[in-house]
Amino acid sequence: MANIVIMPKQGLQMTEGLITKWLKAVGDTVAEGEPLFEMETDKLTITIDSSFSGTLLKIVREEGEEVPITEPIAVIGDAGEDISQLDLGVAVKTEDAPAPETEAPAPIAAPAAPVAPVAPAVTAPVPAALPKAPGERVFITPRARMRCAERGIADYTKIPGTGDNGLIVERDVLAYKIPAPAAADCSRITIRVNMAAVEDYLKAAAEGGLALTSADLVAKAAVAAAKKYEAFADLPVKALKGSDVEEYFPSLPAETNALLSAGGIYTDGSCRKTVLSIAFCEEHVEADEAAAFLSRVKVLLENPLLMLAI
Repeated sequence: MANIVIMPKQGLQMTEGLITKWLKAVGDTVAEGEPLFEMETDKLTITIDSSFSGTLLKIVREEGEEVPITEPIAVIGDAGEDISQLDLGVAVKTEDAPAPETEAPAPIAAPAAPVAPVAPAVTAPVPAALPKAPGERVFITPRARMRCAERGIADYTKIPGTGDNGLIVERDVLAYKIPAPAAADCSRITIRVNMAAVEDYLKAAAEGGLALTSADLVAKAAVAAAKKYEAFADLPVKALKGSDVEEYFPSLPAETNALLSAGGIYTDGSCRKTVLSIAFCEEHVEADEAAAFLSRVKVLLENPLLMLAI
């Protein structure tokens, strides 16, 4: 005999629950006391065990739906059992509600016209998120908070909540698209640097047992130049090494005012050169100052021994 599974009441204040995950699929065998589905309330997430044994014949309410207590959510019965006559609008023969008294069925008159097919059930749409007023307190369920920790979301207040009164539930966190940091708009100045002295310096350093690269010297030159141009202290530096690629122009990271970059060392006629570049935000860095700093780095790279005196 088919039994209707209803949304159980868990706690005196509970009026509805959110189905977060079905642990059984239609057609699976279910034993009484076996975990059937997971649900989330405004206070906690719990696993609900089946009160019946048999086959899961139908799932009435899907994952992500909020269902009022005592409403049907599934049907368990014998494999192949016909449940088309079950009234799934009102729970009967459930684990919490007694079965009503039955009356003798009235004779059914033959229909005068063919009965139109019943339209398929439409899954209830996920409710829209409620807008939050500035400074308004934001509520989140424990399971949603756990998902935030898993996804590295530190500030959950930006997540639109679709639960009651804007409550943030698990599905909201899983659906939330973490914004990627936008690259800042920037200006750029480039200069070509003769790297012959750098290569000689690196060769001498290697013979003395010191492992250095051209990228290391670009970083050292930037630090030395910042002694004169303090606005560029702690300037991020990105430089290619072991490459003959001429140019390397990385994007300016968000919330960064300037970035120094250098390509690989390439051959230009009889010279060995690199392209040195500074990307900067003109709202915070003057172009003349960026050019002067870049020129200073060029001088230091073309005369590496000057860095030892700074």
